[in-house]
Amino acid sequence: VRGTVTVSRMSKHSLPLSHVTTGRSPAWSSQSSSPAPSPRFGPGHGLSTSWTRPASGPNGASTRSSAMYPPKETGYATAFVAAMGKDLYTDYSLVACSKAQALTELFLDGSANDAVPEMFFEKPPEGQAQILREAVGVVDGCDHEAALVCAGVLHDVLKLLADSMATAQIAAGFMELISKLSCCKESAEILRGAAAVERVVTQMEAFPMDHNVQIHGCWAIYCLAGRSTPWKRWQDQASRAVPGLLAALRNHSRNGRIQANACAALGNLVFKHPGHQQQVLASEGLELLLMALEIHSKDESVLVFSTFWMRNMAAELEQNRTQLCVLGATLQITKTLQRFYTSCPIATNCVLIMRILAGNADGAAQQLCDDGAAEAIIEAMSFHSGCPHLGHTVASQSFLREGCGALVAIAQS
Repeated sequence: VRGTVTVSRMSKHSLPLSHVTTGRSPAWSSQSSSPAPSPRFGPGHGLSTSWTRPASGPNGASTRSSAMYPPKETGYATAFVAAMGKDLYTDYSLVACSKAQALTELFLDGSANDAVPEMFFEKPPEGQAQILREAVGVVDGCDHEAALVCAGVLHDVLKLLADSMATAQIAAGFMELISKLSCCKESAEILRGAAAVERVVTQMEAFPMDHNVQIHGCWAIYCLAGRSTPWKRWQDQASRAVPGLLAALRNHSRNGRIQANACAALGNLVFKHPGHQQQVLASEGLELLLMALEIHSKDESVLVFSTFWMRNMAAELEQNRTQLCVLGATLQITKTLQRFYTSCPIATNCVLIMRILAGNADGAAQQLCDDGAAEAIIEAMSFHSGCPHLGHTVASQSFLREGCGALVAIAQS
């Protein structure tokens, strides 16, 4: 029926290699936890009351009694337990607990190289930026288990932060931490509980021309909004981010990383969300989308996420489809498929967009025929057929199915 589009698993997409998060994802159970020696976060080590640095630590006595942090009864460790809903860390691996401990030490007493222990909030801006760089190194490669535990640390720190940050380096550091620790639904939920989305948007607005702030801010919004499986509740929490993401596209049109990350975040926020789609349409967001496709026509990351965003826009509202056709999206998508037919994520997004437009936008099928879309689809299907007699060994049944659907839509219209 014209005007109604149903595409299964529309929000799912494959990440380009440049955006894949490393790390394993073990089962969270006592069976997966490491054997003795037990971590310092654990039974008999004071976890349920307060975290205390051992006397042999590199920086001397603990600074937990400072007025900048909660008292003993509500210290970091208690907050960890509350956030996780666990009595003890017996179900978590030594790696996860060690990362959480290292992250806590950084924010409490700074780098191990510091001559005098000093909390993060008492350091000058350059000292805070250095701690954040080290913190990013600590959480880099976190699996989901470690991310969950470390998110409890960052949750407490975010709750104590002022709304404004002193420098762009500090803002970028926090946003990179947020994005790395939002690698699973549970850890992202913990960070959203500390108003992480609002803090990211505020810093993107405060430093609109800083490349690193925009790169990590856009990606943090994508992660906090559910990554490849957005939920409406999470999308609603990030509604304020839409204007900032469009501004990032507009202000940094030549920066491929910003374009890719902003397109990823917008693709999440508009998925089955008419309100966000109206925001994009009213702010000339589709023009920015097609500009990203044109300027970065050889950048796979930009193409994966921009076609993902276009797919989710085309699937919902008729006015989106009409505007895309007016702006020449059929030609742009055909060119993209011709160049990147070997990339399954890009090719799949392209044929899905073609199918949607051909079946639901007046004149789109003829435009696609004139642009050579049918030939491009057939060439891509041949590559992904896996037929040895055609000289191809790459097989993708899902792409072949979507390719056939696009050809049928073009032929029937």
